[in-house]
Amino acid sequence: MRYGAAFIALLSVAALVSAAPAGCSSRQYLDVATGLCKACPLNVLTCKSATVAVTCQRGSYLTPDKKCVTSNKCPQKTFANTATQACTPCYHVEAATCSNASPTGATSCIAGACLSAGTCLYANRLKPGYYCPNSIYKICPGGPGVYTCDVSTGVPTRCKKDYTLGNGGCCPTGTYFDGSTCVSCPPGVTACAGPDPCDALDCGAGQDGQPLFRRECGHQKRRRSPGNRFSCETADNCYERQWADLSTQTCKNCDSYAETCTGNGPGTATSCSYMRYLTTDGNCVLSLECSRRTGYVDGKSCRACGPGALACTGPESATKCGTNSAEDQLYLNNGVCIERAECPDGTFADDGTHTCTTCTSRFGDDAASCTADVVTKCTNGLKLNGGCIDNCPPSVAFVDGDECFICGDRFVGSSTCTADGPTSCGRNEDGTALYVSGAQCVTADECSDETYGSYESGQCEGCVAFGYLVKTCDAQGALSCSSGYLYERGCFAECPPGTLSTSGATCQAIRSGDSCDLATAQANGFLYDEFTSTCVSSCREYSDGSTPGSYRDDYVCKPCASVTYERCDSNGPLGCRAPYVWDQPTRRCITTNECQELDGTRSYVFLPPDGNPPVPDYEHGICTS
Repeated sequence: MRYGAAFIALLSVAALVSAAPAGCSSRQYLDVATGLCKACPLNVLTCKSATVAVTCQRGSYLTPDKKCVTSNKCPQKTFANTATQACTPCYHVEAATCSNASPTGATSCIAGACLSAGTCLYANRLKPGYYCPNSIYKICPGGPGVYTCDVSTGVPTRCKKDYTLGNGGCCPTGTYFDGSTCVSCPPGVTACAGPDPCDALDCGAGQDGQPLFRRECGHQKRRRSPGNRFSCETADNCYERQWADLSTQTCKNCDSYAETCTGNGPGTATSCSYMRYLTTDGNCVLSLECSRRTGYVDGKSCRACGPGALACTGPESATKCGTNSAEDQLYLNNGVCIERAECPDGTFADDGTHTCTTCTSRFGDDAASCTADVVTKCTNGLKLNGGCIDNCPPSVAFVDGDECFICGDRFVGSSTCTADGPTSCGRNEDGTALYVSGAQCVTADECSDETYGSYESGQCEGCVAFGYLVKTCDAQGALSCSSGYLYERGCFAECPPGTLSTSGATCQAIRSGDSCDLATAQANGFLYDEFTSTCVSSCREYSDGSTPGSYRDDYVCKPCASVTYERCDSNGPLGCRAPYVWDQPTRRCITTNECQELDGTRSYVFLPPDGNPPVPDYEHGICTS
């Protein structure tokens, strides 16, 4: 069998133990390394090793880490317990030292805790009015009005209701702590922190009964005594750029840029600082803002412009106008804003600039009066198109009073004219020719009834130029007649030869198929279709199944006797339509039964169309041997 090194070492120790004496004395321990009994330390009664005690000699105490120490050597947070001869932990974990393990056995406390009647309390659990100097629980100094104080120094930090904090103590409002007692505040001071004038907290009234105002003490006072310090002053003694606020009896700073004021907020300034100007409504503004407020700079003030002005350089030097009380736009005239109708002669109300602008600047030196668009009176010459001219152009213009009118402006579309109307016309915007019609130029379609636009004269001429019977017309001739008949853009009492009257009092040239008689047909080179009473160019040779075929007899197309005849001549049929067949010897159209009954040698046959006539479903039959 093979054994490991650890097992061999264990056998070696066992051999040594077995070689030791049978037992060690009560104040000895067995040293395992040597197998010998060794003595415990001097103050140890029993032990497990040189460093681990089990019980201690009388007068020594066993510590939590198994050491024996004298009573004054027990570790912090323990005490020498004579009953157990051990260093026993204190009751409070906050206790640094204690005399026993009871809730009131603490004799000192750890940092941050305070000793009170054998109990350790953390500083944040102290009762109001107490503090903890050197970890000892004590009543705060500074008088009975102290509610809380600094836990280390005892300096009061908060007072009870109706007490005032100041000068290291808490005293009833209206008094201060002088180190030992409460003393009345100076006259006029209703609450203070000390005897100094800059120890005031609230102010009352002066000897004259006028209210006093709390004013922050100057820089030097604050430097000697840190913190906000105040004195009670009359309203006149508030600092520059301050005002006396009666509601709080405090000297308050004016708003930015206000040198003097009556309060804070818009409209409270009474004078302004450098580069700012006082408006009439008590505000401090820059010069540009003064202009925007419809004002102008006058010394240190921003004065309002005149009535209706939006901008100005003085009380009667407006540079821009607004509206009046009725919201009507005003117009600038020599630095004053006036209503539109008040612009003087020789000017007009310019809606673009809102000024009374001179007529000469818009229309030239000869414009005596005008509106925004046209001259209404000229100093010299004549008015033309809203301006002034020396002479009126001949032919294309005319004079009417003191004004020259261009023909095309007075009579739209005219080229030449007189005062009474156009004498010639041009074309309209789309290039359509215009014609003189009374005092205007019109298109041909607009010429009045019974007239037309004449290319030759350039005027709307009477339709009678095309004949006395013409009622309406255009440049090509008649469109309607007052009586008679209309034919080929002319009017006739009777229809001309070769024509027929139709409904609507018109004549129409005779055409093939028109209704007529034999005489009319002969007169116009047509044949007369006796069956349809119409004029035709040629006779209808074949039957179509509903209208019989025909044959020519001089100028007359004679109809076949029956629609069953394919075609015919004066002697009878020349062929038959199915279901009939043609018996050539007798020139008759008979049935198929009749054909077979003839002398017993006859039969019949139906032949398809041979292209004459080209009727797809047509068949003609023949009865043959």
